[in-house]
Amino acid sequence: LAELASEASASAPAQAAWGVQRNQNAQLVEEVTKRVIAEAPARPSSLAQLPDEEQVLVQIWTAAATFSVDEKLTRAGGPEAWGNILFESLGQLRARAAAAKDENPLFLAVRDAVAVARQQFLADDPVSSSFMFGGARTPQALVDVADDMLGLLGDPYAQYYPSEEWGEATAIADGTEVSGLGVAFVQDTTRGRGGSPQVVAVVPNSSAAAAGVRVGDLLLQIDGMPVRRPADAARLIPGPVGSKSRVRFRRPVTGKPQASGKEYTVVLDRQLMRIDPVQAEVLELTDGATDSERDAAARLAYLRIRTFNGPPVLEPLRMALRDFAARPRGIAGLLVDLRDNLGGRVREAKAASEDISAATELLRSSGRAPAVAMLLVNSRTASASELLALRLRSAQVALVISCGEDPPAARTFGKAEEQEEVDLSDGGAVLITTSRWGPEGFRGVLADVLCSADGVPSWAEGREAEAVAFSQGRAPAFSRLEAAATTGALGDACVRCAAAVSL
Repeated sequence: LAELASEASASAPAQAAWGVQRNQNAQLVEEVTKRVIAEAPARPSSLAQLPDEEQVLVQIWTAAATFSVDEKLTRAGGPEAWGNILFESLGQLRARAAAAKDENPLFLAVRDAVAVARQQFLADDPVSSSFMFGGARTPQALVDVADDMLGLLGDPYAQYYPSEEWGEATAIADGTEVSGLGVAFVQDTTRGRGGSPQVVAVVPNSSAAAAGVRVGDLLLQIDGMPVRRPADAARLIPGPVGSKSRVRFRRPVTGKPQASGKEYTVVLDRQLMRIDPVQAEVLELTDGATDSERDAAARLAYLRIRTFNGPPVLEPLRMALRDFAARPRGIAGLLVDLRDNLGGRVREAKAASEDISAATELLRSSGRAPAVAMLLVNSRTASASELLALRLRSAQVALVISCGEDPPAARTFGKAEEQEEVDLSDGGAVLITTSRWGPEGFRGVLADVLCSADGVPSWAEGREAEAVAFSQGRAPAFSRLEAAATTGALGDACVRCAAAVSL
């Protein structure tokens, strides 16, 4: 994609697509594994005889060595340095285990009793118990040491997901209803490492949505307990449907460190929740045309793709596109909303771009729609959703409209890396950056149109030429939208602004 090279600060070639058959650094893995067995305190004859936590740590290290996009492990200091990091991490894990044995027995007994009681409490609730893997919590020492080890890999998006957290992520990705507080923290891979977990989805009609929680807010505490990583949220959120928790968030300021921003506390109800990845709606518009003209020109097909990380997107997307095409009174245009879509499965994004291109061409050839579709984005449109936007824009299928921030973002997030999960023996997984669909230094997709806070569109600086190319003539002025109703998606000022662009 030509635009990637011109807009990026570097021009490294895109890496090969992910494939678990790749087995780089096999000799390093074999040598280090033999040394781990030879130097282990209990002198095991195989890795399987190591303590469970040590097995998982070795598996995480091996996954990084085998599948990392940084094949030569340069950012970790090279293969030898990465091997030494494993031994240092194993030493830290063993030291933590030894220290735990020396703790006050009474304290340990009370702690274990509380853990057992909580597990039994969750087991009595068939919904919440799905959050726990094997009825046991992942040892905090393993979570901390694995996190520190991955921090030395040089992959800002590498992350270990303990079984309880991965169980929640998997349930949501499968489309299963789970008990939650109306917010999801599933695989936010835009932030890099460290910091409080960020909300990646807010369930419509939930108590979190009613309380004004937004995508991007940072989760700080649940019932007074600190939340420092998504695994903490996975442990503290489960509970019976209808129970409540006091939750503290911070709303970060765009372009400033995570520690900035206003903190707020809300009481949220637990309820059954499921992330629906696609929302489809036909918007009835009025643009000042006559009644006879309005029937043909005042309907807009609206698609919101919330994530490529949750349940599969392609089936509901294709069903919606088929429904739009079958509308007897016709559709005047197509609006695809990618705001707050943090990405996910790149393969699905590529396939979605092809489906949307085909649908747009169908509308265009029938004479029922403008020459282009519209894509609604913001600064949190990231990764796979950026790829979708870039493919449609590069093929002159869509205009990119930025809205929802003050001022509107000039470009999307800027992340061209893809992460894949490697399953671990504890039921958890490790996410490793395995490929890039663009060069390092990709800075995001530039917006063609900026929508102000009050919903007024204007051409972005330097994008008038892009508008001319799309319209095959002079850059058009924007029509004034007078909505017949502000229900459904039209209640959103950004959707109304994008609808005005379509007219």
